[in-house]
Amino acid sequence: MGGQNNENNLVMRHKINLVKQYNVQTVTDIHSLKCVITRGMLPVHLDQCAELGLTAVRVRNDTISHDVKPWEIVRLADDRDLDVHFRIEDFGQEPLAERLANNYINCATRWFEAGAAHLVADAGEFGNTTRKLRMMNAELFANAFGLHTVMFTAKDRQQQEDFLSSFGEEVHLCDVPLSDVNQVEMLRTSGIYKENSVAGTRWQSNAI
Repeated sequence: MGGQNNENNLVMRHKINLVKQYNVQTVTDIHSLKCVITRGMLPVHLDQCAELGLTAVRVRNDTISHDVKPWEIVRLADDRDLDVHFRIEDFGQEPLAERLANNYINCATRWFEAGAAHLVADAGEFGNTTRKLRMMNAELFANAFGLHTVMFTAKDRQQQEDFLSSFGEEVHLCDVPLSDVNQVEMLRTSGIYKENSVAGTRWQSNAI
């Protein structure tokens, strides 16, 4: 078992080093963050991430609680040259009520104040029936924090085109399958996406 784990680690390090040559961020999610902290395993977990050569870790909104201290996690990560991203899960499933939207924004603000590098807004995996709804919710985060700070997960080509058509070539996309990267960058540089706007109009920044 140990030999298999070592082999897997070597393969992972090779992949990480390969993509880093192209300035691609390598990120992992911290699942069950509260459990990791309660067991005193966070420093060990972050040590492993740094040893593998990862550039950032993600903390998810559905795995944290009020007793989690963002500044402490960011400090521990920073000591290991790791960025911290705060991730909001499945924001595109339903219209965000004002209270829930404010809760997300306030929580993300706490992490930014502690030194987190990015907000990762996970659009989830939904069909065309929720495309416009997903973009309406996405604009809440873009307006609150600006495109330089927010990343949108774009796991399929429809999402990739929708985010580009609504926010333009400056939008940050993540979790893009390797097989789609070339197409995304071609769309970004060619401007073809402008012909397929979901909302019909381009987003205008309201962020401070």
